[in-house]
Amino acid sequence: KMCRNLSRIMRYITNTAETTVTLREELDYVQKYLYCMKVRYQSSLNYSIDVDESLLDQPVPKLIIQPIVENAIHHGRDDDSEAFHILIRLFEEQGKTVFEVIDDGCGMDPEKLMDLQNSMNHSEGGYGLRNVNIRIKLQYGPQYGVYIESERGFGTKIRIEFPGRERAKA
Repeated sequence: KMCRNLSRIMRYITNTAETTVTLREELDYVQKYLYCMKVRYQSSLNYSIDVDESLLDQPVPKLIIQPIVENAIHHGRDDDSEAFHILIRLFEEQGKTVFEVIDDGCGMDPEKLMDLQNSMNHSEGGYGLRNVNIRIKLQYGPQYGVYIESERGFGTKIRIEFPGRERAKA
């Protein structure tokens, strides 16, 4: 199963013909990635996914969720052996489609959080977050993008906002 998931991940990543996918396809890719990470980290990594299934056919730019999940796994803990949980949520709120990746890891100090937020529109640090943020803003406008909340000792929440179903269809 691990080999099958890895091969499907590679096909998804290398298929450059598709730059827009459905949320269903993006979430399927993320679930395969999480399966592989669960095999790697075993009982120290747990995750849950809570989605509004009515949103799954909405088109989005490809590869916008996995970099956020990867950041949570690699930067959300001080030690790979620490127990860690990631919650992925997909819902609609005030006319926007929202993806949240919430972890209960180590969180960030206010200074690090501010540096990361400032780097979102500049060329230093936070490449995955910045890439996703810029691609969403380019596709949908400056009112959408990636938002970060974090507190040291309590975890981090990354929120990705893009247009709701009605605007996404237009």
